[in-house]
Amino acid sequence: MLYPSPEPADLDEIRALNTEFLCVCARLHDPEPALARLAGLGAVEQASLARVPFLIFSLEDRQEERWQRLFDGNPDLLDESTDPDWVPITTAAVAFLWQLARRAQHDVRLFTGCSHAWCQRLAGHRLMLVTNNALSLGIHPELRFADNSAWWDRLLEACRQPESAVHDAGKMMAMQRLLLVKRSAEAPAIAARRIQTVSRSV
Repeated sequence: MLYPSPEPADLDEIRALNTEFLCVCARLHDPEPALARLAGLGAVEQASLARVPFLIFSLEDRQEERWQRLFDGNPDLLDESTDPDWVPITTAAVAFLWQLARRAQHDVRLFTGCSHAWCQRLAGHRLMLVTNNALSLGIHPELRFADNSAWWDRLLEACRQPESAVHDAGKMMAMQRLLLVKRSAEAPAIAARRIQTVSRSV
């Protein structure tokens, strides 16, 4: 199947969201090792990392039960709302992905690794409902693959070597890893599309 390439303006928004995420991480001085590592990057490395063609953070989109409650409009009184430090970027990221899901769902998949079903649910709701419920449920950006140090080692090594083959290869491999993540909700559909073994008997 043929899809148009992502729009340059959309890639600009990805870079802006990544840049803001790095700025908030640096400002908060989060003790988590992976986030502290990003906060210690130099200006050149930060700029290079922000230019990867995907979001370096997720909006807890793998928390399927939580997003199901969000889409169904079922926040709980025990839910803690999004921390004020994360409200601006959370709102901006949800709004960006919402309009993109309505216009080019394949680009949402490229930029976030989110499933087609998630994109359809997101696009099927009003923007204000989605953003308000996201903040009510405490949705906020989380570093992507925070527990995969090898993935981050490779990506950050690429960012230290701009204008090199290592730079391009590192970012390509990072994106491949993003797109190959299998989500539990997609497993039945993937299994249904498997090609049956051809009988060798005559």
